Amino acid sequence: MALRDNLLYQLVNEHKIEKSALMASTRETLKETNYFLNHWNQQSNNASFFKTAATRELDQVFLTHSEKKSSNKNDQDLLNGLNHWLSLKNNSNSKRLQLVTSIKDTLTQTMEPERKIFLG
Repeated sequence: MALRDNLLYQLVNEHKIEKSALMASTRETLKETNYFLNHWNQQSNNASFFKTAATRELDQVFLTHSEKKSSNKNDQDLLNGLNHWLSLKNNSNSKRLQLVTSIKDTLTQTMEPERKIFLG
């Protein structure tokens, strides 16, 4: 975290790169690499082969997000899907709980320009 904070500080304050430009670049990179879908598929499969109906529904939310153009609405739809899954699994022993929470945090950071920018 300290490395990201330092990098952000250097880019914004010493190299005079606009935070909004960094945000746009970050979002575009996440979209081009299908970061959320790829991360979900890899880590979800590692967590457990078994999938509940809620998890299969979340699979579809990630797939839909990856197929659409990058936008606030598309990101909000993914965030809504993550929140819905979390509301269903909050008191469970799901091995994917930490993963979904982590993805939600990363997505939220990319959606809020005044927050720290996910760079890694």
